[in-house]
Amino acid sequence: LVEGNYEQGEVVRIAERVQQKFSLPFDLNGHVIYSSASIGILHASDQHLTAEEMMRDADTAMYQAKRAGKARHEVFDEQMHLAAKETLQLETDLRRAVENGEIYAMYQPIFSLTTGEILGIEALTRWMHPTLGKIAPARFINIAEEIGTIDALGEYILERTCREIGPILTAMSPEHDLTLSVNLSCRQFGQPKLAENVMRILETTHFPANRLKLEITESIFFEYQTKAIEMLNQIREFGIEIDIDDFGTGYSNLGYLIRLPVSTLKIDRSFVSPIDAEGRNTEIVKTVLALARNLGLKTVAEGIETEHQLRALKE
Repeated sequence: LVEGNYEQGEVVRIAERVQQKFSLPFDLNGHVIYSSASIGILHASDQHLTAEEMMRDADTAMYQAKRAGKARHEVFDEQMHLAAKETLQLETDLRRAVENGEIYAMYQPIFSLTTGEILGIEALTRWMHPTLGKIAPARFINIAEEIGTIDALGEYILERTCREIGPILTAMSPEHDLTLSVNLSCRQFGQPKLAENVMRILETTHFPANRLKLEITESIFFEYQTKAIEMLNQIREFGIEIDIDDFGTGYSNLGYLIRLPVSTLKIDRSFVSPIDAEGRNTEIVKTVLALARNLGLKTVAEGIETEHQLRALKE
């Protein structure tokens, strides 16, 4: 608590001095410990009549500092207050969105670059809010993870997509091995019965396990390690394939590729988008392809949007 008439610059310098102190190591019972501080700053005004109101807004600024990369400070402003109110409202609305029929799936095709044939379809979760319209997946998936509703949301989407796509697979001739790809959130691996719940959904919907692909991100190994490997091996034993989504954008220790029962690496669109009309900027794509070949894995490139990207990737 800094009392008196301080200019913002002076208060920021106080925060910087706190950060400098935290840059020094702590001696904790003979162990050298490093830490950092995420600092939220509030200039109290006539709008802040209670200690609770002050702490609420300082806390909002502190969480903004954490989201921006930690070990930094942020000064509270009205925009943060509005954003915090909107997030709180979205949290409340998201709890009811599934039962209100606002959450649905859209599908995008996965093509073979050799034959042009559709090999699979990927389910994309969407939320149509009754008053705010479309809410970006990155926004509401993060909220679902934070408030603990991601398990229910993930199971709902898996069941819904299996019910929607199942009849299409049944209607197709046997030589078409069309697959359905569905994302699994990293937080769902905190659920001990994840593999059981996946199988229960497949049995309920009569969806063939060998036509399902579950997409995970590299962060699963970083956060859950041994537990994730056990769960994924269970899922793989059912005949379900495991794909690594957004490959190359997350955890950098490639040792997990040998330990996880992975079938496919999905090359993130951020490596596809820079490919220009002359076919340049393919170095990372080539590296991922070489890695996948050496490991006996398939590859999918995300976000091919131009003819020259298509041409370069075919080559």
